[in-house]
Order: sequence, then structure tokens, then C-alpha cells
Amino acid sequence: MAPTKTLRLQIDDVLTEQLAGSFGTVYPEVVERLNEEQKVIVQIALNGVEVLPDGVDAVSAAEVEEVVIRTQSMGRFAIELIVTAEEYLPKLQGGLIKVASLFHAGREQEAQALFAEAVEGLEWTNSCFSGLGQFAATLGNHELLNVYGDFQTQLVAAGEAMEQQNVTELADLLEYELAETTARGLDCLRVLRDQIEGAGREH
Repeated sequence: MAPTKTLRLQIDDVLTEQLAGSFGTVYPEVVERLNEEQKVIVQIALNGVEVLPDGVDAVSAAEVEEVVIRTQSMGRFAIELIVTAEEYLPKLQGGLIKVASLFHAGREQEAQALFAEAVEGLEWTNSCFSGLGQFAATLGNHELLNVYGDFQTQLVAAGEAMEQQNVTELADLLEYELAETTARGLDCLRVLRDQIEGAGREH
């Protein structure tokens, strides 16, 4: 008789064995438990191959025999993300103002090229405000989620202005709304960092 196959699941230093082919049901349970423990997945490998957490669904659950997950506390993850944001967001803010000034000066080609470079940064910032905003809300701090809502609305408006080739409106949105909201978001991130570090000192 062939030995029964199992699913080997390792989360940080804890190894367990599950039913073979059960990854499709086990993984959502793991994610839910980690959320309750305020932990975030920073690395995941299926059958020895590293995949992105949002790419897990593309893998056939029946073929997964070994899962290795590395986690980090949400607080530590948030602090690292905030440190990155503190370095990057002022550059993004400056870039948005520069794009606006190029549009105002009639240098549309340069402005559009620079704006295209900024789009990825705007998307990263949107994702950062969303994720950390939700975490901040669990600590009773809802200001970053409010900033995220404003930022998202302004991104949509900027996209529409770009499509309509309304450069005056786009320039105003970049300089007076998105750049300002980026600065507000950075202030909120600093407050959140102080809140996390304060909570850490209390334990």
C-alpha cells in the first residue's frame, strides 16, 4: 500500500501536517488566524517555490504538498512600511508639484513623461494608506482611512482629467489636492508610528 500523502505546513518555526490536497481550505483558515493575531505574511513558499501572497490562488491546491510561511507582527511590518513612506512620500509630493508646474508652463510632453513615472508611486501610496489605515482603525485611529478615501477620490479625478486631456484641472489636482493629501497621509503615518511604539513600550 502506498503511504498516505500529507500537506506539510510550516508557519515560522511551527510545523504541522494536514490532509493531502487540503491547501485550498487550510490557507484561508491560516490567513484568518494570522489576522486575528495581528500578523502579516511576508513570505510564502509552495513546494519550495516562493510565491507572492496574492498569487496563491493561481496555484492548484491539489498539487501543494509543502507550505512554508514566514510572518511578522503587524506592528513591526507597519513600522518598516512607515520608514519607507517617510523617505519616499516627500519625494512623491515634490514630483507632483513639479509635474503641475510643467503643465502650467505649457511643457506638456515633459509633464506627461514625469507623471507617467509618478503613477506607480501614487498606486503604492494608495495601497500603503489603505493597508495601514485599516490597521490604524483597529487601534481606534480612523484619520488615515479618511485620508485614504480622499486620496482615492483624487486619484480617480486625476485619471479622468488625464483621459479628457484637461491639463489645467490635472495640474491643479496634483498640486493642490494629491500633493496636500500625501502630506496629510505622512503626518498620519507618523502619528501611527508613535502610537505603535507607545503601545510597545507599555508591554
